[in-house]
Amino acid sequence: MDNIKVLVGTDTFHKEGSPHLMVTMVDCDSVSDREDKYKDVIGFYDYTPGKDGIDNETIKIMDDWADILKKNIIFLLKNDKKLSGWLFEYSDEISYREIQAFTLNDVNYDIWLDPDTNFWNPVDFLLEAEYYTPSADEEFDNNINEKLKHIEDSITQLDTRISELTNNMKEIVEKII
Repeated sequence: MDNIKVLVGTDTFHKEGSPHLMVTMVDCDSVSDREDKYKDVIGFYDYTPGKDGIDNETIKIMDDWADILKKNIIFLLKNDKKLSGWLFEYSDEISYREIQAFTLNDVNYDIWLDPDTNFWNPVDFLLEAEYYTPSADEEFDNNINEKLKHIEDSITQLDTRISELTNNMKEIVEKII
């Protein structure tokens, strides 16, 4: 475990009813200090060429980290061919299960906590149009149109007032001359 990095949580949400995490890999000198300061450590990443699967030593280390941090943690392992993941549950017994993980850049990771959900590519929603909500778009457009109309009305009122002020100034100047 020479290439170990810390994973910090950046976002959580549900997709198709399954819990999903977005995490980023960071370097830090002290995991405990990072956790004390930001409360965002959610796990660890290790790149080990040729290693396939998780060994007993790693299981023990990750279980110890779950106990130290007093929360569930994630462990991602990348070898030459694939990225694998496990969730270690904070409990009195060693308890872990396989999870799914995906990355496009080896820094940010999408993690499915539900092992039974079909894994998705981040561009799937573009193909399936799952995130398009016409009512939200229409409401957004209406809000913008209302604000633009308000700005237009304000400019018209300002123009009218400037014209009135200009006429008043002309009258004053004429009276003085």
